[in-house]
Amino acid sequence: MPVRIYDIAKKYGLESKEILAKAKSLKISAAKVPSSSLDKISAEWLEGELLKDHPDIAAKLAAPKVVEAPKPPPVEDKIQIISAPPPPPVEIKPEPVQIEVVTPAPVVETPTPIAR
Repeated sequence: MPVRIYDIAKKYGLESKEILAKAKSLKISAAKVPSSSLDKISAEWLEGELLKDHPDIAAKLAAPKVVEAPKPPPVEDKIQIISAPPPPPVEIKPEPVQIEVVTPAPVVETPTPIAR
């Protein structure tokens, strides 16, 4: 994969002019302007030579990475079912019922005339 000169300069925090000068001193003919592309092999060689000239950049790039402490395992809590308290018992008081005693009226039979 091709690599541009200005990408190498950006990666190492250097000026593109300095990268071009180093590439020309290494007789890399493809390096003419900052937007020139170099093949992967030439770019790796150029980067290696740059790191030899700038050991401070090499030390910065090789700085140990900060290792994060492992996260503690998740705590497994038992599932508790929470519910509302039961409602208080409702006391139903019967209302007094009034009963009227109705006595039926006496039935009076009237004699029916017999037809002759």
